Amino acid sequence: MNLTILTGATALLFLGFIFELVRRRRLREKYAVLWIFVAVIVLGLGFFPRAVNRVAIAVGVANGVSLVLFFGVMFL
Repeated sequence: MNLTILTGATALLFLGFIFELVRRRRLREKYAVLWIFVAVIVLGLGFFPRAVNRVAIAVGVANGVSLVLFFGVMFL
């Protein structure tokens, strides 16, 4: 439970940081959309960690950690 709260709070801080960068014009809007999308996904998975395993099973991946690592590599 504590890790869920920590992950969710970190995602909220990240989302606020992205909005602040856009407000100060340090981050362009076209890149901000991508980072906001990532922050919202992390926020959702932070508050509902078991959803990763459900998605992994639906896709046919052994566990959720492997799926997150795969998407992280593909994002890079």
